[in-house]
Amino acid sequence: MGRNKDPSTRRYLFEKPAHRFTSLEPDEQLLALEAELRRREKLHDPYVQWLIEKAAMCSDTNRQWARDQLRMVIEADRIEDMRTGDAFRPLAPPQLLGDGDLHLLDQVDGVPWKVPWTALPRGLLVTGPQGAGKTRLMIWLCKQLNAANPPIPWFLVDPKLEFKNWASHLGAIYIDAERPDIGIDLSPPPGLTYETWLPSLVPQIGEIVGVIYGTEILQQAAQICIELRDRYMSQSGRSTEICLQDLNDAIPLVRGASSWRRGGYRDAVLTGLSRILSGGGNLFKCRRGIDLNRLFGRNVVFGTRSVTDDFATRFLALYLLWYLQEAERHAAPTQQPKSVLIIDDASRYIGAREGSTGRALSSIGSILTTMRSSGRCFVAVSQIPHLIDPGVCALMHTVVDIGGLHHAADTQLLARMMGLTEPQRQALTSLGQREAVGLCGGSAWPRAVHGRVPEVADPTGVGTAQATDLPELETEPYTNLPDLVQTHCTPEDSSRPAGEPPATVPASPATPDHGEPSSDLAANEKMLALDIVTSLASTLRQRQQRLGLSARQLEDRKQALVNKGLIVEVPLGKALMLAPTQQLYRLLGIECPYKRNAWEMHSFLVLLAAKLIESDPLVKSVKTEVSLGDANSTVDLIGYLHDGERHAFEVIHRTVTNIAATAAKLEGKAFSQVRFLCSDFNIKERVWATLRNAGFGDEFLATIRCDLFGALLRAHQGRRKNA
Repeated sequence: MGRNKDPSTRRYLFEKPAHRFTSLEPDEQLLALEAELRRREKLHDPYVQWLIEKAAMCSDTNRQWARDQLRMVIEADRIEDMRTGDAFRPLAPPQLLGDGDLHLLDQVDGVPWKVPWTALPRGLLVTGPQGAGKTRLMIWLCKQLNAANPPIPWFLVDPKLEFKNWASHLGAIYIDAERPDIGIDLSPPPGLTYETWLPSLVPQIGEIVGVIYGTEILQQAAQICIELRDRYMSQSGRSTEICLQDLNDAIPLVRGASSWRRGGYRDAVLTGLSRILSGGGNLFKCRRGIDLNRLFGRNVVFGTRSVTDDFATRFLALYLLWYLQEAERHAAPTQQPKSVLIIDDASRYIGAREGSTGRALSSIGSILTTMRSSGRCFVAVSQIPHLIDPGVCALMHTVVDIGGLHHAADTQLLARMMGLTEPQRQALTSLGQREAVGLCGGSAWPRAVHGRVPEVADPTGVGTAQATDLPELETEPYTNLPDLVQTHCTPEDSSRPAGEPPATVPASPATPDHGEPSSDLAANEKMLALDIVTSLASTLRQRQQRLGLSARQLEDRKQALVNKGLIVEVPLGKALMLAPTQQLYRLLGIECPYKRNAWEMHSFLVLLAAKLIESDPLVKSVKTEVSLGDANSTVDLIGYLHDGERHAFEVIHRTVTNIAATAAKLEGKAFSQVRFLCSDFNIKERVWATLRNAGFGDEFLATIRCDLFGALLRAHQGRRKNA
């Protein structure tokens, strides 16, 4: 049909409508529009997608209309950028911000920013100045953890007591570390024994106290503690735990740790452990501490305002993180959160170590690397993020900055962590209260989100949760572990073979809580002990010549007194001094001349310095521990010269952290000289460098001298030889 029709009269060729021809050549105009829309993050909009389709496939009139509409979208976005002046534009679309269940911020346009729960194990860093809203964000986070299905328990370290009044409101128990009945022992997590747990923890303790070669001494002390615990449990039938104080008490019992170089390592270990124990109060001194395994399954606010020493705060944070890591040693990897550890003021607890280059991964960074695959989450809150360990910052995949930070190091760190441009970095300084910028690595929106933290109302009529009858908080007061073994020793111990250690272990150096010594002195030991307390300024060689002993006899008697904790070896240059402890003075029935009971080593050096200075013919008299007239402000020694001048002396044994404050209290006190007596050359150099950089005036710096204790001792011996 129609086969004989004129082809010119047909409307369509082959009786089919003709399709519009589309060129395969690239449309440069449309490609430029797409590139600009992609740069402005507008390409995802459904309306823009519809316009692009029309601009590519429609007829000429509709195609031109669609392209004009795309230009209007770009121009409107450009005008909005110009008017708002927001360095963090473009805003994220709602469909990308809502990809999760954990609500962190509300974008400036009111759209909630939610991230997946699986982002929490990869680390969260919250920073900002004081009063910006960090505490309220943490409370908002804890509420969401409580509302999760199932609820996620959290453990919050609160050094400033900002969360104390929120504990009951958040369904948490409050634990105050200052309570005398609260302590933390070194017991292993379930499934591990002391033999596998404690030796792996010891290197971490060695890093905290700053010793490398002394780690071997710590390992041997840990083995002594394990053997004493096993012996006590086998003899008494009761269980006990090992604490950090036990480790400190076992250091003098390590064989061969008092000879020459190892003696210096031992002193360094003892000094570091004493700082942790004194800085933490009684927190690490208990026979049995709180049950961390059960507490990590509850909501806890742990008030640590009393833990102020740098070593103590570092050890607390490292121990909690190490415990969480080792508790999951045999667990299957998971990305779902099991529990959350939150540390407020994290720059004190996980701060960068002095002299760190930031290139090596620290122990805490290594712990977080392993812990993140177990579902144990870590949240760090800090006002000064650049002081946090660089290895920890590198592992924080979610970052939230609340309020304006003005320190250049802080803004530069956040710019590197969030990939901010220079205008955005400068904009961080102008953020207001509750105004925040956040980034979640690996989330649907790859850029920074600008918004505000959710509003959290103050709790009304709610007090602090004080739960004292929980089984997790039941502790036992400290008792010396060797004393426990001696109390429960059996008659069979008297027939122990010569190669085995005795059941009664020599006691460690006494503290004010240890009571009286547990053993008497032999006659040959008493002779050396009396010589030590009566002649403090004598070297080891001088004692050997005065007592008529051979080198072997002197070493045996000295080692016996060291093992009993009655004396401490103090190297001063090439001379080795023997410092009597308070326990030795009590044992001999002699009044102890030490004025400071907390630090026997310092008291001995002050007393020794007084005797050495008094022998100088230019010195008329010396007074120790002299008050400067201010509250709790004293100077170690003051030397009064015959010409009327006064010289102030400060003894520096190990710690140089408070040198500037020590010098500042002596400024303007009319001392003709301020002299710092240092135990070795390295400490002397560090002291002088600290004083030079402390900002003192030239007139005061001219009066300061840094002397070696060994030089003072040699001058004293030279005067005695020439007398």
